[in-house]
Amino acid sequence: MFSLFRTIHYQIINHLYDAMRVSVVVWWLMLISFQSYAQVLINEGSNRNYLSIQDEDGEYPDWVELYNSSQDTVLLFNYSLTDKQSEPTRWTFPAVKLAPGEFKTVFCSGKDRKPVSNFVHVLNTGNFIPGTGWITHSFTTPFHWDGVSNLLINICSYCSTGYTSNSVFRQHETSFNSVLYYFEDGGDAACGHSMGTVSTHRPNVQINGFQIGNGTWQNSGTEYPAPYGNWYWGARHQILFRADELLAAGLTAGDLNSLAFEVVQSGSNTVYDYIEFHCKAVSEQELTTSFSSLNTQNYLHTNFKIDSDGEKVYLFTPQQIQANNLLINNKDLDQSVGLLPDGSSTATLFAGVTPGASNNASQAYSSYLLASTHSHPSGMYDAPIQVSLDNPNPAPSQLYYTLDGTEPGPTSLLYNGTPIEIYTSSVLKSRAYQEGFLPGPICVSSYLMGVHHATPVLSVVTSPNNLYGSAGIFDNWSEDWERTAYVEYFSEDENLIFSQRAGIQIDGGAGGSRSHPQHSFRVELDDGVLGEGPIYYPLIPNRPNRSKYSKFYLRNGSNQYLVLPYKDACQVQILGNETNTYYSAMRPVSVYINGNYFGLYELREKFDTEYFAVLEGADEDSIDILSQSYWYGGMLRATIGSVEPFWEDVTKINNLDPQTSDFMQRADSLVDIKWYIDYIIAENWIANNDWPYNNIKIYRSNTTQFKWRYCLIDVELSLAPNSWTDCYYDHFNLLYDQGNTHPYVGLWIRGMEHVPFKNYFINRYADVMNTSYQPERALEQESQFFNFTAVEMQNEYQRWGNAGDIPGEMNSFYNNHLTFRDQLSLRTDVVREQIRS
Repeated sequence: MFSLFRTIHYQIINHLYDAMRVSVVVWWLMLISFQSYAQVLINEGSNRNYLSIQDEDGEYPDWVELYNSSQDTVLLFNYSLTDKQSEPTRWTFPAVKLAPGEFKTVFCSGKDRKPVSNFVHVLNTGNFIPGTGWITHSFTTPFHWDGVSNLLINICSYCSTGYTSNSVFRQHETSFNSVLYYFEDGGDAACGHSMGTVSTHRPNVQINGFQIGNGTWQNSGTEYPAPYGNWYWGARHQILFRADELLAAGLTAGDLNSLAFEVVQSGSNTVYDYIEFHCKAVSEQELTTSFSSLNTQNYLHTNFKIDSDGEKVYLFTPQQIQANNLLINNKDLDQSVGLLPDGSSTATLFAGVTPGASNNASQAYSSYLLASTHSHPSGMYDAPIQVSLDNPNPAPSQLYYTLDGTEPGPTSLLYNGTPIEIYTSSVLKSRAYQEGFLPGPICVSSYLMGVHHATPVLSVVTSPNNLYGSAGIFDNWSEDWERTAYVEYFSEDENLIFSQRAGIQIDGGAGGSRSHPQHSFRVELDDGVLGEGPIYYPLIPNRPNRSKYSKFYLRNGSNQYLVLPYKDACQVQILGNETNTYYSAMRPVSVYINGNYFGLYELREKFDTEYFAVLEGADEDSIDILSQSYWYGGMLRATIGSVEPFWEDVTKINNLDPQTSDFMQRADSLVDIKWYIDYIIAENWIANNDWPYNNIKIYRSNTTQFKWRYCLIDVELSLAPNSWTDCYYDHFNLLYDQGNTHPYVGLWIRGMEHVPFKNYFINRYADVMNTSYQPERALEQESQFFNFTAVEMQNEYQRWGNAGDIPGEMNSFYNNHLTFRDQLSLRTDVVREQIRS
């Protein structure tokens, strides 16, 4: 019995020993694992990136920097970044590596991009004559494929002999957008283009001799995709292969040395100056309309942004263990928060930023100074004032100030306690400085002396360098640069309504909005870096149900500059106010920049997510907004969301038979037919022929049941004065000339072959001409816009026009107004006759 007890006792001891040994090993492995994870850290970040570091789109998103403090290379695959601790896998890394001591910058932009590698230039063929059969290109520089990532091939072709024809390729159909292409007339600029057309047709290829695709579809000599493409001289293609396709074909991780195409036919006279190939490993599962940049940088973008007021960003391991976090809460531009020294547990503020480099040479700051204040509020004054500055910070801090919009700094005027006399219109900026502290916020006041207008007044305060010179948006009006500003808005009775930081950016197209000396520009109140958030005020009385504005557009009249600047705003309101049509409402506003009068503007709405969320309750995450204009290359692009679903729906529409009984119902499942017909009626009635190849805006959301609707924009070249058409123009001919496959008008042409559609269109047209398009209503609205602006036009001619002949200029303005009224009076009767005939 004792022996049995001893045996059992020993077995229990051994089991306990084994369990303890396993626990120790597990604990040790966990400790090693934790230490390894802790060696990759968020080392620096900024939520105020203004002009410090650009991404591949030329934009300046928020960013964080990772640092590997270990002696080993770390594969970041399935590590994750998040701004929500409860969602550790919000954005995961692709299979990129972080070498010992390496820093890697990740943009927190919301763009969600995960390139695995840079493009590698693998071949330039030089002079090349295509043949037929399998044409093999042997790479001069092999590309190493990791066996996990998807493969993206960029091909640029150019033939300087001009228009010949594309080679014809055998191609197969893919279930995803596998090819993106663009072609250019007259040169080799195609390879620098940023956007193109997607396709599910992909050429059959052999990579390292392994074939992918055996389809029989063929492009024509003037049709794309066509990697040997010179119809219109030059072309660019990006072709995507998913990793599982490469593996299924027999490829394994290693060097890719060759690429071959199955060519059916090539032009006998076609000689390419070159065909150039690049390869890149990516994580994208399909292509969008944006080309992946050939830039040598390898940019990562998360699917979230850092809150403008600051928040923590967390780094998690593949096992969802938190490696570390960093509170990023900068209060001023181009500053950062980071660890000092690198990889330590001590976070501090930096006046400058060092993305991709060590923080160890940076000066640390613990806090900001407080903002100064001014004794007199911003406003309009009829007599000189004496303004005192107050510094809430103890000595030895000092205040510096400027009166011309420039940023105050230690080289500016030092405030010595004597009040500042203001006797002409000025903008006062002041700021506190002290060694060892980051400067406080800038206090801004607009003092407009002897200024009185019938309109509201907007004062814009910004450094002159933001407007003029090599970095100025007015002197570089073709660029979409954004610059920092301060804006103050006064109502007609001269009360200050709002005063805050904002971003400003040139806006508008080719009609003169950008290029006139009085430039059109956008004010971004809720810009995450430069703004302070939306304002809540009914800025535009013609839009009575809207009181929230995160941005607005200051338009100079564009094509109607100094002619009839309210013309477009009046036209779109007449067309859209009582119909199923979206339009941008307007109110006139007088603008001052740095205390100087800068002209009468149309304060207009922008078609953005807020517009549709406020006006009809759309979920902002559900919104797609597409735009096509001459200024951006005449290509349909997504300003919000994605353009691919629209093209898919256009294909479905083009396959509809108008002779079938359910044509209208099936079309209505894709495009909101009631809204579409009202839109076509509006463009037709106003006689707009700066359309439909230009000035296209398309929208959908959950509130449209994801059916597409169109928005009215830029109709001002319709109807005299200063127009391309007049009230007698037969716009129906223009509509029919577009053809029934036109993406925007083709549905109407097809619909006119369908009796219920045609009957609805004619009856609806009669309805709107008997109601909202009645001459009396149109003229009533025109009078409202005329009264808005007429009293201020003399200031315009004094500032921008022929100041020596203001009476003549004003007489011309009145005559243009009368001409426009005549056109509005006649148009409905003309259209009735055109419909009858």
